[in-house]
Amino acid sequence: METKILADPDKNLQHTVQNLMEEMNETAGKFPPGLMHRTEEILRQTREQRFEFGTGVCLRILGQFYLFQSNFQQAREMLDEAVGIFRDLDDNYELVKCRNAISKIYNFSGNFRQVIENAESCKVVLEEHHDFSELASCYNDLGIAHHRLDNIRGAIVYFEKSAALYLQLGRKLQYSRVIFNCSNCYERIGNYEKAMELLYKALDIAQETEDLNIESRISNNLGIIFREAGELEKAQYHFEKSIQLKRTLHDRHGEANTLSNLFELLTDRNELRKAQEYALESMAIYESLGDQFGMANLMAHMAAASLKAGELDLAARQIEKGMENARQFGFKKVQLMLQMHRASWYELKKETDKAIAENLSALTLSEEILGDTYRSQIHYSLYRIYRDNKELELALQHFMAFHELENKRHEDQKISQIKFLETLHKLENSQLEKNIVELQNKELSRALQHTEGLKDQALRENEMKTELLDMAVHDLLNPLSGIIGFTDLIIKYRQNPEEVLEFANQISLASRSMSKLIHDLLEISALEKGRLELNREKVSLNVVFKRVINKNLPQSVKKQIDILLNDYETVFVHGDKDRLEEIFDNLISNALKYSNPKSGITITVRQEGKLAIVDIRDNGLGLTSEDLKRIFLKFEKLSSRPTGGESSIGLGLSITKKLVELHGGHISASSEGKKKGSTFTVTLPAAE
Repeated sequence: METKILADPDKNLQHTVQNLMEEMNETAGKFPPGLMHRTEEILRQTREQRFEFGTGVCLRILGQFYLFQSNFQQAREMLDEAVGIFRDLDDNYELVKCRNAISKIYNFSGNFRQVIENAESCKVVLEEHHDFSELASCYNDLGIAHHRLDNIRGAIVYFEKSAALYLQLGRKLQYSRVIFNCSNCYERIGNYEKAMELLYKALDIAQETEDLNIESRISNNLGIIFREAGELEKAQYHFEKSIQLKRTLHDRHGEANTLSNLFELLTDRNELRKAQEYALESMAIYESLGDQFGMANLMAHMAAASLKAGELDLAARQIEKGMENARQFGFKKVQLMLQMHRASWYELKKETDKAIAENLSALTLSEEILGDTYRSQIHYSLYRIYRDNKELELALQHFMAFHELENKRHEDQKISQIKFLETLHKLENSQLEKNIVELQNKELSRALQHTEGLKDQALRENEMKTELLDMAVHDLLNPLSGIIGFTDLIIKYRQNPEEVLEFANQISLASRSMSKLIHDLLEISALEKGRLELNREKVSLNVVFKRVINKNLPQSVKKQIDILLNDYETVFVHGDKDRLEEIFDNLISNALKYSNPKSGITITVRQEGKLAIVDIRDNGLGLTSEDLKRIFLKFEKLSSRPTGGESSIGLGLSITKKLVELHGGHISASSEGKKKGSTFTVTLPAAE
């Protein structure tokens, strides 16, 4: 890459500036001791000799150093002077490198639209010059800006481009920082498995390169993830560790972010006085740095805490101050939170019409930024307001919308949460193994490994039990909420028999859903503990299938799905009649659930030697190769969704497999792919 020098300075000074640029390219973001002082000395020499290009380079490097220290005002002064020099020299390439650094200041100050405008123009020049290091930095800045403006998918694209370039350049330090940013995006969309994978990969590199900056940010992120998983003590530990590291690094901006997170955590725990101290400390730092996003986001959370404490006047001031910033700079997620808080404020002040209007406005914004969690909360607020206002038709509409979103949200989240725990355990265990290998005493290593393995297994089992209980509570809460809501409506509409009948039907469906869930949870627990006993007798599979088909007849008629039974010979097995009916009921109801209306299901029962073989073939949505690997696991979410909106908690096929194996049999699934149907084959020992 050519260096443009438009002056006639001392040759030694030219070489000194050239060496400084090369050193910066090598260190790239991690400033070695003494570099700042050497750069200041070189700057003094370039000014004395009126070496404009060298002066511009030194100013750019010093600007980047001050940026690293969160001294944005000093950084901007240095970079602006450098921009002026390179503009006078007509050096567009060096000018773009300065503007690329200025993008980071825009990111820290919350001016994300300016980041995108600035970085997009820089990107073109950097691509022309094949400067992949600066280009990777530019992509990272674009990722941060899109993330903050709630374009999460777009942010992931830019972060992945940046990470690929840094990996290609062998820049481990920068690569770790970018995948850390990318993990934030995956956490935002609920993909905890991917978030944790990237987070621990970044942490490994940070520890290898001794990068305390990224280690402090990762500790902050772990705090966020543990908080969302309900592990508040672990969350507080990681937040406090992050703050210690950030103070060591004099990272004021990062310190403010983590203090803000600690404020939210302590608010969750009702430690409001201590929470307020952290909030004020964080706000003071944001204000000193001019971070508009930080101020607006923190103000939204402070308003929520004030509403919770009943301090309505303070909440009103915080809402208006935060809303002003959010609208000015385009922080849509912050604006949405503040609109919801304002709606709650109106509701508390008994200004019902304004509360409804604010909620409806927030609902529109939540659809724009794909905020399902917020939409669910808004629908519930509207349901409650309309119910209290005796506008029952509207109350019912919003209650049903809330109910549907909660079911979908919990269905999506519970798998990710299980994966989060499994991934966390796997990664922590992997780190433990690395540490053990480093022990010189092999006998001690084996003993520690065995002990820690038993400890981790016990901890994991306890965590999984807690998670299972949590999901059970949520899955029971949804139909229970429906029962409560429809019971209220029956009381209101008791003079209208048709409405009462419909509401009673919905209560019946919700009750059956609860009963099925409780049954499945108890059964999977008994199966895993080996406490389920079979009452064996000689059973005709032909009779079993006739009973099961009759049981599923209403659903097959509703979806217009024909069930064909090919049982040309009588086949007996030695098993538990009720459990056998359960096995095949699970398989047939599953086939109905994932088959398109007006299709067919074929059941073939036959005996081959000492084996009874059953094939259940549907013409439904089919299975991918990845589905086939996971289909019999607990709480697994496959690629297809039920065709008629039926519910599924992911336990049925796991229970079926365990029951088949308890009978000494085997079950398998096969499919030629998506939209090509599926076949489940059950093989059992035939009765003599």
